[in-house]
Amino acid sequence: MAVSVVIVNYNAGQAIIECIESIFFQSFAEPIEIIVVDNNSRDGSVEAIVERWPGVHVIRNADNLGFGRAANLGIKASKYHYVLLANPDTALAPNTVQELYQQLMADEDVWLSTCKIVNENGSIKPSYSGEPSLIHSFLVATGITSVLRGLNLTSHLLKLPKKLQHESIARRRECDDIIEVPVSLGALMFFNKEYIARTGYFSEDYFMYWEDVDLSLKIRKAGGKIIYNGKTVVTHRGGSFETGVSSRQALQSMVNHYYNSERIFWQKNFHKVTAWQAHVLLNVGLFIRKLVHLVLPPKHKCLVPLPDFSLVRQ
Repeated sequence: MAVSVVIVNYNAGQAIIECIESIFFQSFAEPIEIIVVDNNSRDGSVEAIVERWPGVHVIRNADNLGFGRAANLGIKASKYHYVLLANPDTALAPNTVQELYQQLMADEDVWLSTCKIVNENGSIKPSYSGEPSLIHSFLVATGITSVLRGLNLTSHLLKLPKKLQHESIARRRECDDIIEVPVSLGALMFFNKEYIARTGYFSEDYFMYWEDVDLSLKIRKAGGKIIYNGKTVVTHRGGSFETGVSSRQALQSMVNHYYNSERIFWQKNFHKVTAWQAHVLLNVGLFIRKLVHLVLPPKHKCLVPLPDFSLVRQ
């Protein structure tokens, strides 16, 4: 069967050009449709795509709709049942579509598959995670785990109780195995869109971040499996930033969206008591994050970017 590839673009520049090029080099024998959903980019990337590949289906949004809404537009516009949703800053290996397609065909209970993602420096970019947990959300909010990773002290994370390790261990163990995982992270997802339609697609309550965790939760509640396939590797070339603003401002905006979306996730999917606990733990964690940022040397402060607390829900 043929496959549709959906890419959500926002000022991705040269990265999305390289992403599309990698799609044309797939070993997959069936037709591949490419859909680019553009969130009002201003960097000329859409114009470059249209000029170079007239056959690519481009959906232009008048505003930045966020990831989930834009992804849903692309999924619903796709011609084929099987869809690969890829970030614009990823470059696929020649066997990526074939491997992930075969994974879904081999087991009808598999609703979504993802694969190994490697940064350009050779480090692992997590493509899956463990079960969402309050204590893990708290630890991430403090910034301590980011500092340990940034200073190459991740061995200390292995001394934590097992239920606290799931994110750090995932970063270390992504290998050549094929395993069932609780959560697929949104950089690359392959799925049958009929199954995703049953879940209501990506929730549009989120602007960016946590919509992938939300979708994973809905898939598993509906009885579907999520599979990590380490037999194909995708290269991550780094994120895109908003044109006309500094990278520091863009990073702060991303952190704002992350924690606002996390609050939405807990409120939307869990009992009021659990949502309240998440609210308190995130506030305490972000306060500790301020202190961690304060005591770090200037060259390491980038490891713990602070949100604009006036824009983060309290």
